[in-house]
Amino acid sequence: MVRLVYPSNKLHEVPSFLGSLVRLRELSLSANVLTSLPDTLGLLNLLETLPPLSSLVLLETLDVSKNKLAAMPALDALRRLKSVDLRHNRLDVLPTLPSTLTMLFAGHNRLRDLPQLERLAPALTVLDVRCNQLDALPPSIASLVFLTSLDISNNNLSDLPPGRSTIDPLLSSELDVRNNNLTKVPPGLSAFQVLDTLLVSFNQITALDGVHWANMTKLTSCLASNNRIPIEVGQAVHLRLVNIQGNPQRHIRSSIVQRGPHAVLHHLQQLAEYPVDLTRAPAKRPLDQSPSATWRNDDESPPSTKRRATEDSPCELIPVETKSLAQQIQAAEAEMDGFGVSSARLAALKKELANLRKQQAQHE
Repeated sequence: MVRLVYPSNKLHEVPSFLGSLVRLRELSLSANVLTSLPDTLGLLNLLETLPPLSSLVLLETLDVSKNKLAAMPALDALRRLKSVDLRHNRLDVLPTLPSTLTMLFAGHNRLRDLPQLERLAPALTVLDVRCNQLDALPPSIASLVFLTSLDISNNNLSDLPPGRSTIDPLLSSELDVRNNNLTKVPPGLSAFQVLDTLLVSFNQITALDGVHWANMTKLTSCLASNNRIPIEVGQAVHLRLVNIQGNPQRHIRSSIVQRGPHAVLHHLQQLAEYPVDLTRAPAKRPLDQSPSATWRNDDESPPSTKRRATEDSPCELIPVETKSLAQQIQAAEAEMDGFGVSSARLAALKKELANLRKQQAQHE
């Protein structure tokens, strides 16, 4: 049997044997008095259409996931409905939904738009639309002020709509935008002030400019692998986990990345505390590198030429402030990771770093 039509028969429940009709493609039970649907209905995973469900006025949870549904009947009359699971179907448009809905799972479909988000604003806390064909999010997504989890991963998004200044800060604790085409995260991200987990891996992000990381005081995990994430993320004061594998960083040395997320986090926090200009190219030495050639103070004699910093002799320890040491270490590391550094200069930088780190250890 592939089609079952049984309307207007005062059915109070659907018989459990319905689940054995595994070839059923169309089911119509309209104009009955159903108060529930059996679990065996989930076995009908070849269903392409569902009957009208408007008579199920007491229904609170609807799960029709893992079918082949290409369309859904309107659900807006079901005023007690709290959770709807439409995952793994063939839907290209969402059904009309009630404003009482708190959880909507619509991942793994063919959705191209989300047209009724404002309707869901009063109660929606979980929105999962991963693995669809969304090219853009409507500005109305900012109206979902009670949202605690938003999963929009694996779509075709190249931008996110900015937050609206007229609404309260968004309550989402988890934001998943992995596997999209994002080249930047807009300032609207700052509206997520209680965000705990940010997942932005596998995009094309090159900058997080305009995001007030210092305001994101609840952020503990940031997974940003395969992007080009800047050091400002280290300003999130409660950050405990950062994953930036696959990011072609100049200012985070590969040896630090290889030590794991916690080492990266510590390095980012140091850079955020003692920033250095990593965009400036290191100053090149003149061809004549003798100290007398670069000495410009006529009132003093030039320094001794007997020893050079590039020779094997240890450098004289000169007391400096700890903050200055951190800046010098970061600048030297940045120069080492730069392009076109000669072998002689690289050797000198290694000795200089060893000396600076020794001084830093003495100050700690």
